[in-house]
Amino acid sequence: MMGEKLESNWREESWLIEYVATHLTKGHVGLVLGAGASLQNLPSWQKLLNQLYDSKATDGSPPFSDYRSGKSAAVVAQDIKKRYYQDDVGAFLNAVREALYRGVNMDFKSLYREEKIAAMGALIMNSSRGRIANIISFNFDSVLETYLSYYGYTVSCIQSPRYYAENVDVTIYHPHGFLPHDLREKGTPSIILAQEEFEKEIGASDSPWRQQLVTILRTHFCLFIGLSGEDEHLRLLLTAAGSNHASRMTDSAYWGLRLARPKDGGHHPIWEESRIYTHEVKNYDEALADFLFRICQRAVQLIRGL
Repeated sequence: MMGEKLESNWREESWLIEYVATHLTKGHVGLVLGAGASLQNLPSWQKLLNQLYDSKATDGSPPFSDYRSGKSAAVVAQDIKKRYYQDDVGAFLNAVREALYRGVNMDFKSLYREEKIAAMGALIMNSSRGRIANIISFNFDSVLETYLSYYGYTVSCIQSPRYYAENVDVTIYHPHGFLPHDLREKGTPSIILAQEEFEKEIGASDSPWRQQLVTILRTHFCLFIGLSGEDEHLRLLLTAAGSNHASRMTDSAYWGLRLARPKDGGHHPIWEESRIYTHEVKNYDEALADFLFRICQRAVQLIRGL
């Protein structure tokens, strides 16, 4: 597409819509999701850890703010698992799942009203104007899978790098683990919390997970939603993907687009260093959905020659 080498074009929202829509018509777009891409009433990782701690704390325990002071979320999670669950992984995962979905309504009407989920669903659902078929989610929840299932879409939820390819509508990869809302669905036997767990499962260059994720990233123009840039795990994947990305063929200034709230560290070096452009979206939950729907609408116009 004309103008992808010029950084000034990337600052124009209308140009971004046109550019992503063009990629969508060709089946080039991938989706990478973090916590900010899910339901508003799902707890943040920090709030979830707070709930886990409070459920186990005794009268003599310090408040959570003191307990976690100076520690990363990963260290706090590991400490809670070891201290209060004696490394009983099953009990810990059940507790995380219960806290994750506490007070969350996952029926069709509730999810249908979530504009952000509906807009991502529109990009994913089959259409002659193109769609997103491969998604990487760093979340544990099954919100997107549940939403798509209400429309009769078949979803392959990849929880391990060792799997058979299936004839499905969409594939969602969960490298950090998966804790489905529906207890009939199978979840992962563990979730990745700490750096050492990541390095064991994904970090090594010969890791099947790493190879799979890097291949998806480097062969798609990726939309990054709900990711801040503080995740060291993501940095390693972006670095590996960017060096051999398909965009190198056209010398595009960037190979991905991150949609973020203005307060989410728009200029975090991880994005610029990895050649991912950050577009700050004001009134995030409403305006983000509008941005994604406009991509779908422009893609339709493009294939009609408008």
